[in-house]
Amino acid sequence: SDSVMQEGVWSNPWTEGNNTETLFDTSVARENQCILDIEAPKFHLFATYIALNCRNSLVLIHQHRAHIRILYERYLRQLALQKVVSQALLFPLSLSLDHGQRQDFDAALPLLQQVGFQFDITADTIEVTAIPMEGQPQQAEAWVMALIDNNADGGSTPVENAKERMALKLAKLAAIPAGRFLSPEAMEDLVLRLSETDEPKYTPDGKQTMVNLDSDALVSLFNA
Repeated sequence: SDSVMQEGVWSNPWTEGNNTETLFDTSVARENQCILDIEAPKFHLFATYIALNCRNSLVLIHQHRAHIRILYERYLRQLALQKVVSQALLFPLSLSLDHGQRQDFDAALPLLQQVGFQFDITADTIEVTAIPMEGQPQQAEAWVMALIDNNADGGSTPVENAKERMALKLAKLAAIPAGRFLSPEAMEDLVLRLSETDEPKYTPDGKQTMVNLDSDALVSLFNA
């Protein structure tokens, strides 16, 4: 597999591609169906939602869930192509695992390496030497422990195989959290990346990434 190592570098977690297709297929759009305008002005609400106009409705995009969808599909491509991108840790991190955790770690090791982790391993010690580009050094131990935890919740629509589960777990860890302020440029980029995914309306475990409020819904709010 191809491996790319960058030491001490923090990368923007959504900087791939330059496709400006709309989020919904306009060829089958009904007159009253939302068509997302990528160029429309965007507003940040409560440091969690990106609001923008459709033709006949207001769209609210949940930034954390949207980023989960984006990263999940990226990690699946990375796993399929076995193209590893990592950032080296300046100071390797020692992991302390009990017997059961060591077994879980050994089972998960091939997939951990494929998504960007690298380790120095002996019979008695494990050191994390590199992590995925979206992570930060202080997150390394918590991320590894979460990724090898077989009891993690799979969501309302559990993914099917080990690669998909690893991609989903890592996407949830790496995604922009709700409550974090986004710059106008970051909002633009997030909406564009979401529009390029295979299933932009839902996370891999079946949660909505966005809601549409059409004119009737808004009128009903004022008439309640």
